[in-house]
Amino acid sequence: MKTQGVTDSQSLTVPGTVMGTYAYMSPEQLSGSEVDERSDLFSIGVMLTESFTGSHPFPKSTPAQILDAILHSRVHLGATDESVRALEAVLQKSLAKDREERFTTAAEMRETVIPVLHRCSPLQRPQD
Repeated sequence: MKTQGVTDSQSLTVPGTVMGTYAYMSPEQLSGSEVDERSDLFSIGVMLTESFTGSHPFPKSTPAQILDAILHSRVHLGATDESVRALEAVLQKSLAKDREERFTTAAEMRETVIPVLHRCSPLQRPQD
């Protein structure tokens, strides 16, 4: 069968393989476990963290260090302001290692993130 110029045997995805940018993959993707919508929400959490802070939530030097941080490290913004701590809590929930601890749907995530952002003061980036 041919669909839009790609045959079944030319599919980009193959069961048992990993494709994508590993720095945005959830722990379950990296460990080869079953994935669901919560894995996508983890990736969104990575992008939210980058958007709010200007850096990846797991800023390491090598691919192996990044993978280890995704699997084992928590996000800390180091803020004392209450609104930024609320943002940190949302990011931690988005980036929870156990998918059972993450938001269950994008709608739930949105309904939590938006009010927190409205209360949040601007984050200060470190001076280079």
